[in-house]
Amino acid sequence: MPRTIGVITSRDAAALRDVLTTLKRRNPSIGVVLYPVPVQGYRAAEEIASALALAGRRKDCEVLLLVRGGAASRTCGHLTRRSWLARCATARCPW
Repeated sequence: MPRTIGVITSRDAAALRDVLTTLKRRNPSIGVVLYPVPVQGYRAAEEIASALALAGRRKDCEVLLLVRGGAASRTCGHLTRRSWLARCATARCPW
């Protein structure tokens, strides 16, 4: 069981509230580190990749969740590009 979970998502995302509520209900002793990023729009892919790299350098969590809610596919198509997915696949977590 992880002691700390990193969450990469928007600070305002309803999905973040859902994750925090579920973690609190299931195991309130698990710590959470938020890596706030935009999860849609033209800057999102680069910001998320930067957050993944930061989490890899900091090593302050055993598990990373990349969380986003529903949105129109046209606002998040950049998240399916092969080059971006490869960067996610090489993220150094868990440690």
